Parts: sequence; C-alpha cells; structure tokens
Amino acid sequence: QGVPVQAGGIELLLVEDSPDLRDALAEALRKGGYSVTVAESAEEGLEKLRTSRFRLVVTDYELPIETGVWMLREGVAAGLLTDTAVLIITGHTNPTETKGWKVLHKPLVFDDFLREVALAATGERS
Repeated sequence: QGVPVQAGGIELLLVEDSPDLRDALAEALRKGGYSVTVAESAEEGLEKLRTSRFRLVVTDYELPIETGVWMLREGVAAGLLTDTAVLIITGHTNPTETKGWKVLHKPLVFDDFLREVALAATGERS
C-alpha cells in the first residue's frame, strides 16, 4: 500500500494545539508545495491517521490530554504509520519516549524546520 502523493504535493499531517503556530506552519508548508492536513490534538491526529495515509507526520510533543508521542505509539500499534516519517516539535529540553524519532526544539527557525521536513518527507537524514 503506497503513500498517496497529490498533484499539489506530499501528504503531511500537522498536529499542533497552538492556533498561531499551527496556522503559520501550515501556511509555510503549503507554500512549500505540501498538502497539509491539520489536527489540534493527539486524539484528532490519531483519527486523521485512521482515515488517511501520510508521507510525514509533524506533531507537537505536548498537547492537551494526550501527547504527540501517545498518538504516534497508538498509530504504530495500529499499523497506521508504515512508511510514514515523523518529526516531533517541542519546547521540552528532554522529551521522553521519542523512540529515535527526529525531535526539533522550539522556538523553530522556519528555514531549518522546512529543511528538516523536506529531508524527512524524502526519506533522507540530516
């Protein structure tokens, strides 16, 4: 089962509870040619994972109720993240249980963030 790539770009799920940051990141990613689906919580993100396939998931670590890592673990357990790259963004200095997923620390430098997204989406490592 392949990952769908729309004519507009690579399918990406962005999970971020801060409206301002979510909107800014989504806009920058769309301008970069990505097809972006947004979610405000880990629970909503997991529901999006259940209904669609993504090449890349970008999630905040600290979200209301459950964490981004909880969402990722649930997605892995359900087989929803096969062939899906992951980037975790966080303000925490030492987030736990990130399982080798790439972690980017806030405040984000947009050019660096977009470079990491491009590397992750194409399967390359920085």
